[in-house]
Amino acid sequence: FAGAKYDGVFAYWYGKGPGVDRCGDVFKHANAAGTARHGGVLLVAGDDHACKSSTLPHQSEHAFDAAMIPVLYPTGVKEIIELGLHGFALSRFSGCWIGMKCVTDTIESSASVDISPDQAPVILAETDGTSLNIKWGVFPAMAEQQHYQSRIPRVKAFVKANRLNRVVIDAGGGPLGIVTSGKAHLDLMQALEEVGLDEASCKAAGIGVFKVAMP
Repeated sequence: FAGAKYDGVFAYWYGKGPGVDRCGDVFKHANAAGTARHGGVLLVAGDDHACKSSTLPHQSEHAFDAAMIPVLYPTGVKEIIELGLHGFALSRFSGCWIGMKCVTDTIESSASVDISPDQAPVILAETDGTSLNIKWGVFPAMAEQQHYQSRIPRVKAFVKANRLNRVVIDAGGGPLGIVTSGKAHLDLMQALEEVGLDEASCKAAGIGVFKVAMP
């Protein structure tokens, strides 16, 4: 708009599950409005499944889904950084606010990781050139239509181009395929290792693993 001082503002929000619930109205309306081309918004939900330090056990994907917000789910500390970089890029690219689910096991842990930005190179999928970012004068009903018919397909194209959801162990159409997401992925890989199944053994036995970064 006329008189703007900045090309865009990017924002990082954090709250536990009850905080996500309280902000539902803000998230839904702001996500429908969109993000700036040089901005982007990442919403990090601290999910306490076991109710270790919360009033109730909570899971935030459903609340984000109700607000039409795509959700990334990192497996550990390193992926918080990697998927965080992708999340901001995706938010600018699609016009959507992007959620990130971080469970207690991940948030309350530590790790030594490489934080170089080139560890998570971002690929922008091809588009028709139409801007889906925030702008004045979009009628509410049209904003919802734009979100479902244009922004969400652009999110899916980004996820595919950057292989965020990907095959980790390709068993070549074997009899068993295991789909994992978030912390459960590390648990599965550890379990396979502890019973003596490395990648080669899994392939020989026809055990495939597919990892979902955006459930």
